[in-house]
Amino acid sequence: MRYWLLAYPMSLSSRRLSGKDIIALPDKAAIVDALVEKELRDVFYDRPANWFNDLRSRTGILAPTDADAEQFAEVKATRDVLAHGQGVANAYYVDKAGKAARAQSGQRLDIPGPYHQASWELICKLVHDIGKALAANARSSQ
Repeated sequence: MRYWLLAYPMSLSSRRLSGKDIIALPDKAAIVDALVEKELRDVFYDRPANWFNDLRSRTGILAPTDADAEQFAEVKATRDVLAHGQGVANAYYVDKAGKAARAQSGQRLDIPGPYHQASWELICKLVHDIGKALAANARSSQ
């Protein structure tokens, strides 16, 4: 997403930086970098489903599939439970994981080896599919 935003900085034209932030930066490239960082922070603090919707709307690609995006949302929700919820699912997990939720609020989330492996494979697949779709999109627009 960072590279796409840097390649198409006009997509950030509605973004704002404070005068203080702008004055502290050395040049236009640094301002664009700061705008990209601000955009990425805003996008990635949102739900993963919205990450992919944002990516699709900006770039016109169809990847990832809805099923892969939904499964990734569960993986990300699991990560959040491990990092912030001491491994116990809560209402946020259930909401963020959606139909792919593996536990109900109050239940412990296990991370067995096969789940960990499948999560890794899913992330690799997402990177591959998105990269392939972006490359195809770039070729077709030349």
